[in-house]
Formats: sequence, structure tokens, C-alpha cells
Amino acid sequence: MNQSSVDFWFSGRTGDVVIECEFYDVDFGDEIEILINGQSVGYAQRTVNDSWGGVTYITLPDSYVSDSAANVLTVRNTYSQTLIWGVRDIQESEVFG
Repeated sequence: MNQSSVDFWFSGRTGDVVIECEFYDVDFGDEIEILINGQSVGYAQRTVNDSWGGVTYITLPDSYVSDSAANVLTVRNTYSQTLIWGVRDIQESEVFG
């Protein structure tokens, strides 16, 4: 709670990586930024106040993902450490179609 960012790691791989996750209490369109290896890939979508949003799919482009070294996925609150927010169920997604 009230942490400004959280990091997740995954091993090197080739190609784009699609992750899925859920966000909690995102009040502003630029509140929660998603970065891979320090490069921004966008922001979490807004959610209903004090609620978890639905499953979100985020594409991490191949040009930002390391093929052979560990990758760091950072989710950070760009506003204030006093805002309550959350992210859960982060996993690599298998997208069909």
C-alpha cells in the first residue's frame, strides 16, 4: 500500500511479450505508468473508484525486451505515494486470434 512503484522480472525472450494483469483504483489516465527495462509502454486504464478493473493486456515491444538478459517490468504511480492503488495477477498472456 502507498508504494510508488513495484518491479517484476522475467527471463530474456525474443519477440513481443504480451502480459495480462488487473489494476486497482486508477483515478487518472496518466496515474499508473508501465515500463519495461526503463522504457515507457503506456499507462493503465482508469478503473471505477476503489475497485479492481478487468483484465488488461499490455504489449511489451520486442525492441524494449531483452532477448538474453533478465527483463524488469515496472509499474509506478506517477502522482503521489498517498494514493492507494494496486496491480495483481501479472502474467505472460497467450493471446489467440
